[in-house]
Amino acid sequence: MKIKHLALASIIGLTGAFNALPAHAGTDVAAPVYINTSTGVVTGAMGYARHTSDSLQFIGCYSTGYSASCQARNTDGTLVTCYTNDTNHLEAIKSIGDDSRIYFRYEGGSCTNVYVYNYSYWRSR
Repeated sequence: MKIKHLALASIIGLTGAFNALPAHAGTDVAAPVYINTSTGVVTGAMGYARHTSDSLQFIGCYSTGYSASCQARNTDGTLVTCYTNDTNHLEAIKSIGDDSRIYFRYEGGSCTNVYVYNYSYWRSR
């Protein structure tokens, strides 16, 4: 009987010790909106831009099903937009979620590349 009580007390003690440990949510990567007008590279995480304290940053894409546009603005106020009807770009754009990281390249007004990264580590807040 004493052994059962001792085992139960040990389990309760260990449970309390584990509850006192800090909780970690895993890898957390900030991805603010980045625009390089010289190379035409644009990247950033949707959730990060949405929850940032400034009122300038945003990034996203809009699709009609047969064409799309991607647009972003960084903290400097630089705004870029590109357009595409490339089927591979449209497929990538369809996969954008609330916390996706978007990467696109543009030349003139055309999107030359569109990539979407859906990983849990993109910081949303």
